[in-house]
Amino acid sequence: MNTGKVNKNNDFRNNWPGWENLPPQGKLEGNTGLHPNYQKIIHDLVKECQPKTIVEIGFNAGHGACCMLAAAPEGVQFHSFDIGRHGYEQNGLNALSSIYDITLTLGPSKDTVPSYLSKNNVEIDFAFIDGCHGGGRNKCCANLPPQLRCPYIDIDNCKKYLAVGGIIFVDDMEICDVPTGYHNTDWTNYEDLTYIADNYPSEKPFRIMRRLK
Repeated sequence: MNTGKVNKNNDFRNNWPGWENLPPQGKLEGNTGLHPNYQKIIHDLVKECQPKTIVEIGFNAGHGACCMLAAAPEGVQFHSFDIGRHGYEQNGLNALSSIYDITLTLGPSKDTVPSYLSKNNVEIDFAFIDGCHGGGRNKCCANLPPQLRCPYIDIDNCKKYLAVGGIIFVDDMEICDVPTGYHNTDWTNYEDLTYIADNYPSEKPFRIMRRLK
């Protein structure tokens, strides 16, 4: 992976198709677009893996989706999921859907993801997990113990449909019940690839797991 620090005066993301048409960052809930060095790690990883199918949990305004789509091979199928509580999701989708093959499903991911993946017989090559991590404040998983809340559910659902050699990228490893859900996951027959980005700058922690068999 050829990853380095982003020069803010010459933001490489301006070259990504659709990027400049996405909703402006200053008016959004926190998203990956606020972290250019972190996005470069994701972009370079997707470019190296060349996945045919990507599943994203947590579309927000489309900045993470744009990052992955700009690096993915032509013809990639991109399935995104979002709770849909902000009201600007459609604007982000509009900026990308005329360029890329992308679908966006709204609703609680613990319900929408398994039903969609099963119905459409999706085999995942790259999963980006950045969904609910409210620490029990969100009603979708408020009644569940921390180790079984949405971060764990999202990881587990993606694991069930992940191809051999596929990647699961877990975002926001420092927030609420994300690390608890991650560490509660059975990672037998998975390889931790997080080390490949250890020497590169990132604004926040994450995990990269690859299925071996």
